[in-house]
Amino acid sequence: MFWEKAGKRREGPEGPLFVKPYSDRGEEMKALSVKLETAPAQSKHIFREALDALSKKADRHGVISRLLSESDLPALILYNVQVASRAGLTAIDFVILAPRFVMAIECSEDVVRPEDMPDPGIYGSGRIYPGDVACEEVAHILAEALRESGHFPAKMVRNVWPVKMITEEEAKRDGESGRRAFSSEMSRVFPDIRSAQVITDQELIGLVHALSESDYSASEMSGKKLFAMSDHLSAYHSEVTECPVPYRMESQKV
Repeated sequence: MFWEKAGKRREGPEGPLFVKPYSDRGEEMKALSVKLETAPAQSKHIFREALDALSKKADRHGVISRLLSESDLPALILYNVQVASRAGLTAIDFVILAPRFVMAIECSEDVVRPEDMPDPGIYGSGRIYPGDVACEEVAHILAEALRESGHFPAKMVRNVWPVKMITEEEAKRDGESGRRAFSSEMSRVFPDIRSAQVITDQELIGLVHALSESDYSASEMSGKKLFAMSDHLSAYHSEVTECPVPYRMESQKV
């Protein structure tokens, strides 16, 4: 695992470290529950829907957090982090900073209606999956933020991977299970990053290990650079949320 001692950061990562610790969102749900109880009858549905959405998101995040923390992936992980760059502002469920790749993970929440989907023409003859473009835009904003940190090697930008997580139930319900094989193509909307990977929970660890061991990356980033980039992301998150981001001294188990 990563560790810090006497202000010096070890160069060789050995396992996962949650830089921004995982939270089960319990306090937020308690606050919403209180508002639900005290809200006027005509407004209760608003808080009820918000509480239900937050509960579902917390459950999904818990699964992903557990999978990552129980892996031996050598990486820094930021959870539920606000990211800003000249490309825009976004919130990302999980950011993985690994020696050979960077990953932006988005968990599915709502079904995207056909009328809300982008024009398939932007993907040429290829099919477009709900969330592809949004997921790639999030990764694009992250890539720009890392560039602005001054510690992200220019040639590594091609190793920024947008990942959309869906449950097995969603895959079966939508009839998309097994529809998409792994693709190493670049995004057709944001050509500086890879195309979105839509995977189930069970496929996540296999993907991150494949990227760690593959030849997709031309080089590796040192632990020093990874910490510098996480510092850059954490500084903005702390500024906008007024919540300091402490380093964990060991991988977090949930």
